[in-house]
Amino acid sequence: MAQISLFLAKLEARLASLALGVVILSVLCGILSRILPLPTVTWSTELSGLAFTWAVFIGCALAFKRGLHVSIPILQDMAPPSLSVIWVRFVALSSCLFFVSVAWLSFELTLQSLDRPSPVMRVPFTVVYAPVAYSFLSMAFETFLQIIAVEQINNEVQQ
Repeated sequence: MAQISLFLAKLEARLASLALGVVILSVLCGILSRILPLPTVTWSTELSGLAFTWAVFIGCALAFKRGLHVSIPILQDMAPPSLSVIWVRFVALSSCLFFVSVAWLSFELTLQSLDRPSPVMRVPFTVVYAPVAYSFLSMAFETFLQIIAVEQINNEVQQ
């Protein structure tokens, strides 16, 4: 399972980088079409917004895997070791449930938007909403792996 997580992290890094590159090129193209005597690029704003959504949500999943999100472990640090383990389990389980819930809701929204095209490029809004569903599903999977790791460590400590 850890190999799957590593593979997904590499894929997410590449996708987020690609999406960020598309944002930069699209904005640059839009700027140049306004400055130079070229035809106006009407799709530039829409493409950059779409790619930005991919960069943000895929990047969010990657940052979660790398432990880069903000956390406040004061309760865990202050608690005795026996309560600390319970707290870690509670936080991991509630986070996993939250991620699965949001992934499910965003997946439903993604499916509902199949027949709703974007105004300029006529791309289904599914393309815009898909990274949200993926991101939360990826974070749920990573949290599940963390729960398994905590349980393995706890079992080793007890033995």
